[in-house]
Amino acid sequence: KTLILEGTISQLILPLLVNGEMIAAFKFTSTKANCYDKGHQEIAQSIGNAIAPALIQFESRQEVLSINKITAAIQESLNLDEILKMILDHIHRQGYDRVRVYLYDNAQDALKGFVQMGQLPHTRFTDHVFRLELFPEHRKKLFGKQPWISKRTPEYIELMDQVVEKHPFIGLVNDKQEWAEIPLVISEAGQDVLVGQITVDNIVSTRPLVQDSLDKLAIYASQAAIAIRHAQLYKHMEELVEARTTELEQQVQRGQAMLHINQVVQAMQRAPDLEQVMNVCLEE
Repeated sequence: KTLILEGTISQLILPLLVNGEMIAAFKFTSTKANCYDKGHQEIAQSIGNAIAPALIQFESRQEVLSINKITAAIQESLNLDEILKMILDHIHRQGYDRVRVYLYDNAQDALKGFVQMGQLPHTRFTDHVFRLELFPEHRKKLFGKQPWISKRTPEYIELMDQVVEKHPFIGLVNDKQEWAEIPLVISEAGQDVLVGQITVDNIVSTRPLVQDSLDKLAIYASQAAIAIRHAQLYKHMEELVEARTTELEQQVQRGQAMLHINQVVQAMQRAPDLEQVMNVCLEE
């Protein structure tokens, strides 16, 4: 910066913007002062316009490969904690400051904080309960299966003040803060089943969220929802098998105890006198 101000060098910087996001930038530097003019800028812009589609195509191809890779990985696992960690890591690497996953609790009809990753994590995040009966519009949006961007408006704050239980969005740093909500919904036996919700934000950098990027993220989220649901069902089956195994073991133990008691009674019945009966009792 000092060299530019002193006229020692000059620079021409051209950002490549796509849908309001900068995907790359060109920087031309010369040791001559005031080397670049509007003509150079127009030439650089034309070069950028020609290169941008190729960069977008490359980025899209890399994104598809990344989604396929992570989807294959989570589909192969039946460990819920492992799956959630992979999901968080993949989304966080997309450049979001913070990523959180809420899972749906059918008994409470609520989204409950489960895991989070990134900057300024919520304390006691797993205590957050978001009862959907209090937010019918939120439920409707979830089953719409499309991501949306929310803002902390005065109306939103007033609505939150009416909620007694802790909610997922306490502690946002300013009234302009925004976050995106991505539904986790799958189709099961011809019906939509709510699995949970992914929430992303840029609470530190305050970079605006881009709907196009969120729409791409929703494709990945749909696969993630299937993996989470499979892991939940597998865990439930494990719990049922474990409970049934314990029950059968207890039945076997009770059966063995009854068999032993019957054997003792039969031995006592065969005893010729009271002394033999007492001996059988003492032996047992």
